[in-house]
Amino acid sequence: MASTVTIRATTETRDALNELAKQDGISVPDLLGRLAEREHERRLLHEGLATLAEMGDATREAYLGEWNEWAEAPLDEPLA
Repeated sequence: MASTVTIRATTETRDALNELAKQDGISVPDLLGRLAEREHERRLLHEGLATLAEMGDATREAYLGEWNEWAEAPLDEPLA
């Protein structure tokens, strides 16, 4: 089992976390881990969208074209 620490929170926050964890059938530490990962992913997405917005049209189109090629590539074929 992973070690745990105490985190200070308001009573309302504690109750909300307990309710969310109960609804998902998980512990509060597991819920906090999920929430932290979700926030990390949200920030990465935000940074990526900001980068796309800063690109010139030609650069963005080239990037998205390459992205689509990779997204559509079959994963079960060996690399040439």
